[in-house]
Amino acid sequence: MKGSRHNNYSKIRSISQLRAERIKIGKEIEIKEMQMEIEYSGFKESISITRFLTLMVTRITMIIPFIRTAKNIYEFIAKQFRQKDSANEAGPAEQTHEEPVGDEIPAQGEESEKNV
Repeated sequence: MKGSRHNNYSKIRSISQLRAERIKIGKEIEIKEMQMEIEYSGFKESISITRFLTLMVTRITMIIPFIRTAKNIYEFIAKQFRQKDSANEAGPAEQTHEEPVGDEIPAQGEESEKNV
């Protein structure tokens, strides 16, 4: 770019051409300054705490349904295992709902048929 500018300046032969070139360069500088200011403000906004928090809240909001689904699946599976474990821990009388026979002692509050 320096070379092209150098060539343009070497072609200047009058004060009016110099003024026109000065105005042109001034406008180019203004445009570059505005571009840099826009880029800086965009950069400044991208690293602001407000943008960071907004981004975090948005991502968390997107993740919450997945967390709920995983929790529901976990609770369902845990419930299935608890039911299976409680069925395995129960004795044969509890599993088949049989009445106590012979020497077995009836549960507290129940009367045996022999005492009636």
